Amino acid sequence: MTCGAVARTRAGAAGFTLIELLVCLALVATVFAMAAPVLSRLDGGARLRSAAHELADQMQRARARAIDEGRPAEFALDLATGAFEGGPGRTRHLPSGLRLAMLTVEGEQLGRAAGAIRFFPDGSSTGGGVALADGTRRLDVRVDWVTGRVTVESPQ
Repeated sequence: MTCGAVARTRAGAAGFTLIELLVCLALVATVFAMAAPVLSRLDGGARLRSAAHELADQMQRARARAIDEGRPAEFALDLATGAFEGGPGRTRHLPSGLRLAMLTVEGEQLGRAAGAIRFFPDGSSTGGGVALADGTRRLDVRVDWVTGRVTVESPQ
């Protein structure tokens, strides 16, 4: 065996062939293709939970504002656009594609596609809630009228 033959054997043994790389890439692509639908469903659930908790947070802020300032404060939601007040002078929007429904007292209905929940200085409220749905998943953000307590629940 010559020195050149040893060098060629070592050089040929180090690394991967083009076929091996192509097979590896095909396997990785197959795994990603199978995982994509599962990951998109998980993301949708997270998006729904995030939107529900964002609404609950803004409702709790309205309640705290009413208690702190000693006067009623309201949380208003436009069901058609998903717009709501996200702080003084700041309008926020829920992610598109969510179906929204609001339950509130008649005096707090702001047209056909909008409504409000009013919080009072003693912590109580007019009560009600918002249902958010994304495909087959649904979450309810509920406000107790006596205590003003805001909860996020999954309907049974």
